[in-house]
Amino acid sequence: MNAPELPEDVGRAVDKYVAADVFNGQDERDAALPTIIVALEQHAVQLLSLVVHLEGPLNDTGNAQGRRQATMLLAECLRSASQLPLNFKHAQTFVTFFASKLADWQCVEGSLNGLLVLFEKHGPLLRPLEGSDDSPQNHVTVEVLRSIFTNVHTPSHTQPIRKATIDCVRLLLQSWSGEVKSLGATLGDGVSGIIEDERDPRNLLLCFQISKILVEDFAECVTDATLKATFETLTSYFPITFEPPKDDKWGITAEHLRTGLNQALAASPRYADLLLPLLMLNAQDDSESTITQALDLAAFCLEQYGPDVARRQLRVALNTARDEAGRGKTPSTGDFATFVLRSLTVAMQNVPPGLTPHWLSRDVDGFIKALAQGVAQAQVGAQLLLQATASAHPILLERSWSVALGVLLIEPVEGGPVTDKTLPLEALNFISNLLKLVEEDIASGRKSVAVRQLKAALANILATLRSCQSDGTYTREKEEPLACAPEPSKIGKCIELLGRLCQLVGEANSQDAFQALHLMLLLPTAPTGNDVEAWAGQWRETLSSADIDDPRAVALATAVGDVIARQPARASEAAPSLLAATEGAREVRSRLPRALPRLLACAAVSLTPNTEVTSGNDTASATSAQAQQTAGELLERAATFVRPPRDGTATPSVDNVEAIEGLAAALECSAVAPAAVALAASRLARALQLPQELPQLSAGLEAESNSSVLAVRVAAIRRLVRILSNKLPASEAASLQKQVFDSVAQACKEEVVANVMTRIALVPAALPEAAEKNWELCMEVLPGICSCITREQQSQGLEGLALEALEALVEACPKANVEGLLERLRSMFGSMLANKQVEEQGSPSLAAARGATCCWAATVAALLRRGGFASPVASFLEALLSLLDSGAPAARFIPQAFRVLLPPHFSGANNDGASAQAAAAPLSKTTLPPLALQQLSLTTLPLLVDRAKTAAADITAAASLPAATNRAALESAVALLSALPTEVACGDCGDSLRWCTLAGLARLQEDNSNSTASPAETGEKATFAVQVLQLLLRAASRSAAWVEDELHTVVAVLTGVGCKHIVPLVRLASAQALLFLVKSSHGHLVPFKKQIQAATKRLVEDRRREVRLVGVACLNAWIVASLVAE
Repeated sequence: MNAPELPEDVGRAVDKYVAADVFNGQDERDAALPTIIVALEQHAVQLLSLVVHLEGPLNDTGNAQGRRQATMLLAECLRSASQLPLNFKHAQTFVTFFASKLADWQCVEGSLNGLLVLFEKHGPLLRPLEGSDDSPQNHVTVEVLRSIFTNVHTPSHTQPIRKATIDCVRLLLQSWSGEVKSLGATLGDGVSGIIEDERDPRNLLLCFQISKILVEDFAECVTDATLKATFETLTSYFPITFEPPKDDKWGITAEHLRTGLNQALAASPRYADLLLPLLMLNAQDDSESTITQALDLAAFCLEQYGPDVARRQLRVALNTARDEAGRGKTPSTGDFATFVLRSLTVAMQNVPPGLTPHWLSRDVDGFIKALAQGVAQAQVGAQLLLQATASAHPILLERSWSVALGVLLIEPVEGGPVTDKTLPLEALNFISNLLKLVEEDIASGRKSVAVRQLKAALANILATLRSCQSDGTYTREKEEPLACAPEPSKIGKCIELLGRLCQLVGEANSQDAFQALHLMLLLPTAPTGNDVEAWAGQWRETLSSADIDDPRAVALATAVGDVIARQPARASEAAPSLLAATEGAREVRSRLPRALPRLLACAAVSLTPNTEVTSGNDTASATSAQAQQTAGELLERAATFVRPPRDGTATPSVDNVEAIEGLAAALECSAVAPAAVALAASRLARALQLPQELPQLSAGLEAESNSSVLAVRVAAIRRLVRILSNKLPASEAASLQKQVFDSVAQACKEEVVANVMTRIALVPAALPEAAEKNWELCMEVLPGICSCITREQQSQGLEGLALEALEALVEACPKANVEGLLERLRSMFGSMLANKQVEEQGSPSLAAARGATCCWAATVAALLRRGGFASPVASFLEALLSLLDSGAPAARFIPQAFRVLLPPHFSGANNDGASAQAAAAPLSKTTLPPLALQQLSLTTLPLLVDRAKTAAADITAAASLPAATNRAALESAVALLSALPTEVACGDCGDSLRWCTLAGLARLQEDNSNSTASPAETGEKATFAVQVLQLLLRAASRSAAWVEDELHTVVAVLTGVGCKHIVPLVRLASAQALLFLVKSSHGHLVPFKKQIQAATKRLVEDRRREVRLVGVACLNAWIVASLVAE
């Protein structure tokens, strides 16, 4: 070759690279390569000169190492040199050269790398010119593939070479499809051979990809024999049982491999006849994992193959599901149900409702009948499969309904009171699930199951209920009545079904069934003495002494309420009994008083006309006027359960919260016209004496000591006020909202805690509507709300309600007024936060500083939920963080501020002082949006951790940073980490989590040694301790390597102060963390055997049941793991 010689230094570098040892010479090659690359990029040498220089090593048959290194050097030069002046001839020559070198075992890796670089970087040079008559069969890419298939036995090479082979083939298939198709069957055979016997997960993913490309885009190149060989290769990897190594750096999981295999096998319907029988065979395996994978793969492939293929394979699929799941042979019944649903959904694609395909009777009807027989025998698997079948298509829903109920029906007892066929009580849950599908079908506008079929079912369910006697006897089939005492839940389910069917069949067909329900609940006003009344009377007597949460009573009240809310005729029938049951303000004559407020309100709303009606001469007007009058009476009676009676006597014997919830539900769930609901809401407001007596709704909140009960009651009151605001006419709604803020302003002036609580609790219910109409009115109550938070010795309940009100105000503030609101808050709290003389001024100033930080945090939380206020949020957060550096006494309250911003989420049944404080979270449980949490994790968390680390390093410098401030940074960081999703906390924030968890564990030991803490301080420290243990458990559950590295610290805390802590919630969290470690890392815990045994003994003997249960589980896990290890 005619080319200039290499410069001396470049020549030496080339020779050094080629002569370097294959195994131990990587450093020499790395040192020599830059000299060569720089010379090529600076055009100091030509690539042709390099080839000429390497001619000797490349052709030296006796020097295998030299040939290998020379080829590798050329590939590296092509890859690393960014500016090589190659033309078409150069590129084609190099491709031909590398292709020829594939026949040399030593040169395979370098040749494949060189080919990859050429096709990736210089591919355009290798494409034929437009209009040329070059045959695709003669193209260089065809020769390359032919050489790869002929000379490279891929399974024999190392992983990098196998990967380069697969990458090269994939690139040619994707970018040169027109040319490589000319290989015909050779292409299919070659690709099939490349993917054989691959075991490396990195390469497997690529194998799955090129297999998919082959059968999808080159189907004409894949013969039946090749297809079968490829299929056998792919299915040899099934099922996927891969588990990534502990320190895996590639991130490949079993799910990645399953997805790749699924897509490869779903690429062509030609696999169907081979694949489905194999998967159905695997679905009969003993391993749940194998069954799940087989069914998921089968369903996925059928979805990709399309309806025609699915119909051909349907019979074998359904028969397998019936034999395995329908007859209870497999533990994976749910997976089979999902498979049946997906398979039938595909098969029924493009089948319009009402048009039954011919193949349905051949392939599906027998399956449905067999499942119905299994349902009759109480086979759970058959029930799940039949529900899945009914869910797949409206036609299948109708068939499943009719066949199932036909099989389940039981003939009545001759001469008995019930003449209709009944249904077995054991099948009622199944029928309920099937009826839910019917309800969804009707809601979507279809009516696949006809009304006549529903009427028949209603009669059967009614007969079933009538067969159940209140004395515990049940008439079944043609036997004598048996004292089998049906479970109350089954009777409740029967009642529930009756109510739902009454709604579905319509007002014209529900009278008889509703009468039975109605009479079970309320005394008839005009008894007739028939059998139904006698039977129902016995049930009324039985239910009168039932528990308050008896499923029969709950179902009965719900069913009656739902029917009368949607059917005015039924409401008219029930109204006299409801009025009679509540006659007299002090006496409730109903056997089920808890249900009465909702029933009264539902009947009233259902009977309320769209407009006010006056008595007329015609029958219609008289009827409407009568209905309106009855509705008014019903609403007045309903109101007596909520407001105190006018004569000062005691309220009726119904829980106030349930009464309020009942009124709200009646207005919210009504099916009547909006105008009628508005009229009913207006009448209810008058009956409740609203808005004048609005504070009476929340009277007595200050006496509630249980935070969870308080939260439930407050939520119920707010719901009713909010619904009234939405349903009332505009003028009345505005008056109601105005009364909320007027009463708050008045109560804050009077400073009576009881009055303030009852009024502040209502503020969120009036927002955001009140803020949009009259923001100035809302601003008038802001100082009073904030003073409730900053006041000394306020109740915990009042503080929580005030913080909720403040957040609601900030969230509802009109955008144009936000800046003014924030400026007002800055002026109120800025000086409190910055005042360094607070400690000297005494407890009131400390309380004000604490309240100021909480108000500040509540404002930030509201702004983050609103979104779009990045600058104010940053300013407020910066003000909080600056306290850590200022040394102001308010800095100690920053952790409470972060708990307002990010409320802790853990629970515990506590009745003991400090632990109750630790378990009680603020009433507001609203979490921040994911984007806001991400923002805090990226901006605020690093600053907190940095300050905590600085404080920890300089903890003795009391003059610069008080001890409380040192602790505040760590507690705040822990609170923020606890609020993050586990994957974020353990992933992106993993280093911070590690440091904070270990520092928190150390702090836990220090806190335990301090016996002088006040109850309030003990509660705050317990909250911190539980959050630290939460972080530890999260890290352990994500297999964080540092947990095992720090076991000496972790175990010492868990088995020491954690199990002995005064707060039960801390002991419970310690026990849970220890249990997880025992299960996951028993071998590493053996050196701590004595400590763990002593700790588990202490936990098992704990005075709290929750702790004992976890302690027993921990002890059992330790014993089992020890036996297995031996």
